[in-house]
Amino acid sequence: MDSNTRQLIQQLIEDKVVAGISYAYVAKNCNELYYEGVQGVIDPFNRIPLTPAMQYDLASVSKVVGTTNRILQLIEEGKLSLETKVQTLLPRFRSDVITIRNLLFHNAGLPADLADKDSLTADNITDRVYGAELVSKPGEVICYSDLGYILLGFIIEAVDGCTLEESFRKNIFDPIGMNNTSFFPRSKENCVPTEVTEQRGCIQGETHDRKGFYLKQAGSAGIFSTLSDLVLFVRSLLFDERSILKKETIDYLFEVGDDERTLGWRTDIGEKTLYHTGFTGTSILIDFKHGDALIMLANRVHPNRDNQEFIDRRKIIDRTFIENHTR
Repeated sequence: MDSNTRQLIQQLIEDKVVAGISYAYVAKNCNELYYEGVQGVIDPFNRIPLTPAMQYDLASVSKVVGTTNRILQLIEEGKLSLETKVQTLLPRFRSDVITIRNLLFHNAGLPADLADKDSLTADNITDRVYGAELVSKPGEVICYSDLGYILLGFIIEAVDGCTLEESFRKNIFDPIGMNNTSFFPRSKENCVPTEVTEQRGCIQGETHDRKGFYLKQAGSAGIFSTLSDLVLFVRSLLFDERSILKKETIDYLFEVGDDERTLGWRTDIGEKTLYHTGFTGTSILIDFKHGDALIMLANRVHPNRDNQEFIDRRKIIDRTFIENHTR
């Protein structure tokens, strides 16, 4: 990893923007994994160093690690197409024009999130997702939507005839050796804590996202993973190692994409890059032009979510990482 990028990451800890961060540089002939700082701010987490065994709540990075990949696999297998109408697979869905492509591109017209989340329960969340009103005409406006990815999760379960955990493990995690990636972490103690809330106390080993928490297995969030597992994931996409997607599928992501996003991923960090972040402080940046990647796992919402400084600094880190290729 270039010294400028690494210095900026280390500065996050020195300036107490986060208590600790696990991060990795991935290139063809090397993996550099770093575990710096402690798990959290409050006791006892401020006394526990980060280790390779620690699992992080990936939040929305789950969308690309799990859901996007499985949908693209199903398209490769001929079980779906980008133009498949959502309603043909989910009869409860109200629109008869919205397609798989719309959900992947976040331009289905769905709202970003559910309103009045304080009233959500495990019993009503599915009805609330299906009942969400469109806020724009399908295909016209990009609105990053958790609801679209929850629906993609429902579609995967309908087509595969099993839970998301079973589908992802069989088709993504096990084939590339991601043995510590799951909706259900093996132990609470091995999980880096996230937010401390009045309702749930200190959240550790449970999905931080409320919708994912109630659904248990959601297409939008809730996967836990380790830094080393995500290195395997990135290497599969970047170097075709124990590949989970065909090379032509990955190439197609750049053909069909624009300057902002493609199927599931953002593309606005640099030429031929795929990028995604998670609310908890996670991110994956893959640079296909230069053949390397940056993975960062932090718990920026610990002890509370009011940490805009981490988001601002992460943007600088990402840009620095890309810019150092051109110097």
